[in-house]
Amino acid sequence: MIPGKISKRYAKALLELCDEDKSHDKVNQDLSAFLKIYSASHELQNSLRNPSVPIAAKRGLIEQICQKIGFGRISRNFVNVLLDRGRLEHLEIILVQFQQSLDTRAGRIRAYVTSAVALGPDEVERIRRALAKKPGVTNVTIETTVDPSLLGGVITKVGNTIFDGSVKNRLAAIREHLTAAR
Repeated sequence: MIPGKISKRYAKALLELCDEDKSHDKVNQDLSAFLKIYSASHELQNSLRNPSVPIAAKRGLIEQICQKIGFGRISRNFVNVLLDRGRLEHLEIILVQFQQSLDTRAGRIRAYVTSAVALGPDEVERIRRALAKKPGVTNVTIETTVDPSLLGGVITKVGNTIFDGSVKNRLAAIREHLTAAR
């Protein structure tokens, strides 16, 4: 895994490049699309990681993908820099850092909510309002998933913070407490 400091440097450099021509959204879309293609194809990953494949051939593969997606100049150059420096497999963590920086600038937070059953619009809105009380937050985006193994309650992840209010977690805490009391 690429160390956090290095991924932050790449994300910061990308952000500064985007600041010049206000291409943040385009670059985010381009790199997200590239990452989706890259992650889905083990053949592509192996070709781009294989030291016996000439760099010109690797650049040709990337160029084909860039043309297919309709990459902008910054996105194309950034992917090639990652290729040249052997960091292409770390694009996902760099992209996450970049997106977090964009969110912070916009006063936006992303929350990932997992529940035992699908949440209704009122429940999602209640979570959104609670998260919007955080200072500097103007917009909350919530992505929901369902995991029946939670039994009940919700797990909310915002950045590196996890709020686990699931029944599964509570039962595990009770089990741990009871076994420690023996």
